[in-house]
Amino acid sequence: MSLKRFWVSSFTFLFLSTGGFSDVNSTKTSSTKASPSQSRAAVSSNLRPNLTKSKNASSSTSALVSATGIESLYGYLEFRPSYTTKIGEIHTENTADAGFKIAPNMKLGYAQWFSTNLISNLPSTQGLNLTANDGFFYFKARDVWKSSNEKWMAAYQLRLITPTDRNKFKAGYVTTIRNQFQISHKYNDFFKTDFDYRPILHVYNRASVAGLDGAVAANPAFDHQFVLNQEIHPAEKFSLYLPLIYQLSTFRQDAGVTSPGNWRKLMIFWPELDYEINPIHTVGISYYTDNLISAYGSGLDLSNGFQKGVAQLVWGINL
Repeated sequence: MSLKRFWVSSFTFLFLSTGGFSDVNSTKTSSTKASPSQSRAAVSSNLRPNLTKSKNASSSTSALVSATGIESLYGYLEFRPSYTTKIGEIHTENTADAGFKIAPNMKLGYAQWFSTNLISNLPSTQGLNLTANDGFFYFKARDVWKSSNEKWMAAYQLRLITPTDRNKFKAGYVTTIRNQFQISHKYNDFFKTDFDYRPILHVYNRASVAGLDGAVAANPAFDHQFVLNQEIHPAEKFSLYLPLIYQLSTFRQDAGVTSPGNWRKLMIFWPELDYEINPIHTVGISYYTDNLISAYGSGLDLSNGFQKGVAQLVWGINL
């Protein structure tokens, strides 16, 4: 089977499977009760930094690939078995990604995040519980600027998120427009620092939504997201990522909806260690925390944030 036919068939299967996906709760939009794995996947879907990507996406070897013909097509699958430490349930957080290289440093594509249940004590999460999270079209451009000594570089990414999360769709979700501006400094072949600023605009056709319990929650309006990441290569084929994610979120105003009236704060730490077995397969371990700061007050909440974290195994496949 040709590479093109393989990833097209895989991507089509995952896309068509969304017709049977169960509801997933958005932590921002609905008070509808959801399983821990669904709620956890929603948080992951909103904040996932996508540090582990295919070599086609990040390696300088992509500059050698022709921007025309079948060589410009690429695909990527990633599976993350995940253990929620506080609750003790096990689920997966997965990615299917396919696209087209329009230039050596530019890509257009579509990615879909989805999750499944593996082990849970709750009756509501028995079975596979295959769930669609966010999907998005994207444009990526790396090295849009580089300093003369090639130590500093800039990149840009645009995402247009689709309403594949069923609970968000019920809440009136239309799309999210997320710009990503990145500046990087490469100290040497072993150590690099990235800083991202991501203004995120959420589009809904209504200001609020009522959950199954009757409580009304305001839909999100805008996020400022900042990511500071340290990328370290301690040995050949090993990559260590240490991203710290900070986000400010504001919500729509609606009569009768109780709102704190200020920005909600969120900070998450998401370290990951990966090992490249070969150009096709990468494995790793990862852990991301819950919120490490007070959402509306001041001060840190490190104990609670780490206790409610999620431990993950990582398996990435370049197609």
